Amino acid sequence: MLEIPILPMIRIGPLMIHTWGLFVALGIIIAYVLAKKQFRKRGVALFHLDALFTRAVIAGFVGARVLWVLIDYETYLLDPIEVLKIWNGGLAFTGGFIFALLAIVVYSRRAKITLWHITDALAIPLAVGMLIGRFGCLFTGLHPGIPTTSGVVYRLDDVLVLAWPFWAIISWLTALVILFIIEKRGAKTGVLTLTAIAWWGGWRFFGDFLRADASIPGGDPKIASLTPTQYIAFVALCAAIYFLLKTTAKRKSKTDERASK
Repeated sequence: MLEIPILPMIRIGPLMIHTWGLFVALGIIIAYVLAKKQFRKRGVALFHLDALFTRAVIAGFVGARVLWVLIDYETYLLDPIEVLKIWNGGLAFTGGFIFALLAIVVYSRRAKITLWHITDALAIPLAVGMLIGRFGCLFTGLHPGIPTTSGVVYRLDDVLVLAWPFWAIISWLTALVILFIIEKRGAKTGVLTLTAIAWWGGWRFFGDFLRADASIPGGDPKIASLTPTQYIAFVALCAAIYFLLKTTAKRKSKTDERASK
């Protein structure tokens, strides 16, 4: 058994820095650097990246906060000013993902760039960013899992619970390996994006069964035994698989046509 120490703050010289914020910031910076390389590689002008990244990051934070507040609305009704206090924690990745994706869709249409070209270029960088950001969750005790007596754990009020972010990190590492293989093989436009979405949807739908419910501090409220994210993840998984199969079928059809000539 490995017990993860909870470190909400890290001292760097004379400064005390929020651990979660530090890793999220590192994730965003590294994702941006990697995205620049991907945009150059795919021949997309870099000024699009700057405009896109700014919009996606802002929309992502807004969406993440909005979903978090909606999930825990009863708490915020008691003290509405807490909605603005993001530094106290409270961001839901799923909300951030949806809002950031909407920002990307809107920008791609206005800039008249194929959406898949942008999302394929961002798939690996964003996966790396998520991987790094999850270390912030891990070391601050966010997203506790179900009670357990083995594995990688947190100790919360003398109760051992699964350190769920550890498995999220493993999931993103696995996703990155798969995405790198797909990219190396020169997959069709959109496949990288759809694979990333399918992986996230599958992981969050099944992985959230390992997350604690509201009876444990920091646990998730559930609706009909599922977390709110599981409903969104299931839809994302099904949609991604559908479009992946459709894309694969089109490619196979074209290959068969060439072979018959």
